[in-house]
Amino acid sequence: MVARLFPGVYEGWIVVGASTTMLFILSAAVFWGLGPIFNPILDEFGWSHGATAFAFAARSEVNGAAAPFVGALIDRIGSRMMLVVGLIVASCCLFLLSFMQNIVHFYLLMLVMALGTSTCGGQATMVSTVSWFERKRARALALATAGGTLGGILVVAIAFLVESLGWRGALQVMALVLLVGGLLAGSNVRTRPPGHRQPLDGIPRATGLGQRAGEDDDERWGVPLREALRARAFWLLAFAQFAIFFAITAIVVLHVPFMEDDVGISKTAAGVGSAFFAVASLVGRIISGGAADRFDKRVVLALVVLVAGVAMPLFALVQNLWQASLVLMVIAAGVGGANPIRTALLADYFGTRSFGAINGVSMAIGTLGAFLGPWLLGLSVDVTGGYSTGFMFTGVVALVSIPFVLRTKAPTELTARYRGRTVRVVQPGPPPPSAGAPRG
Repeated sequence: MVARLFPGVYEGWIVVGASTTMLFILSAAVFWGLGPIFNPILDEFGWSHGATAFAFAARSEVNGAAAPFVGALIDRIGSRMMLVVGLIVASCCLFLLSFMQNIVHFYLLMLVMALGTSTCGGQATMVSTVSWFERKRARALALATAGGTLGGILVVAIAFLVESLGWRGALQVMALVLLVGGLLAGSNVRTRPPGHRQPLDGIPRATGLGQRAGEDDDERWGVPLREALRARAFWLLAFAQFAIFFAITAIVVLHVPFMEDDVGISKTAAGVGSAFFAVASLVGRIISGGAADRFDKRVVLALVVLVAGVAMPLFALVQNLWQASLVLMVIAAGVGGANPIRTALLADYFGTRSFGAINGVSMAIGTLGAFLGPWLLGLSVDVTGGYSTGFMFTGVVALVSIPFVLRTKAPTELTARYRGRTVRVVQPGPPPPSAGAPRG
């Protein structure tokens, strides 16, 4: 484990680094990497844009439908085991996709792969990260989930693989990289164990009479799922996530085919635009994550979505690679921090004890948007013969999320009730025995 090699480094940051590395590999292979094979699949099998995009959309919805169950399992057995199982399933499905012969194979493998990615994707890394941070939660989440967008940097390499080896050979290489690289990184992701030697956030807390240093870190407070589902704040954030996922997933899935078909650039050149998107997203995450830890998270979230929503319709007006890259960078800088800030708000409002289950239900609602976004954009292309109408609509949907975000208020009474249950007065004396081997 990397933490043993660097005992002086706060382990939370090691978990963050391992999370973003694992997500970088995963997203490059199964999220961004499938964009360059979109048109080759159409050319070989003659499927419509709508039928092909439906598989990508259905993948997102299966991921979302499994999210509540996956989140509850993560709360129960920890992140590491879920990551290992999910990476093996996703790698096998990606490899088998290279042998598909019809659309039934395509749909089936994409759906099973979605089950794998749901167990090893953002949920596991987010649950782990929020358990290690409180004061620096938004920026830690921004960095931990950055790999999901940074995977876009590898679209250029994947596009080159597709042009050199064909889409089937490229999928086989991607599957091998995902299995080996993903497992190496994912083995260092775990939730914070009780009684950890380092204080929360890596910042020592002041001690008072009857309380030892680190004692307040040993209890993970949290609102139960059933109580969170009754809170207005939960549903406002979930609806906002639905709209944000709708817009951004549609852009991510179909921006490469758009640049090939309408802008008229090569697959590898279109991958350059994806790389710019990834870099801009990282910058946006770092800036917005830091701002969210200092200012009102709701206002910061509304501002980043506003930037992205205004830029999305402009994408249909681009005429060359550099214009496309510029607009993609603006969109990415806007939405880069949206999901980490939303996740930080959920953890602030409802705690971390049942965070996996709570975030899982929220993800299920959000991924319904991720299902509808690319599917409806693909249908729009089939009906209108272009992307303009679809890009305009995605921007409008993104902007609809802003009122939901701004109307969200912390459930202060609920938070105080459940956080208060974790306050204990410990009598002076020798420290209690170790809690035993932590679960990961």
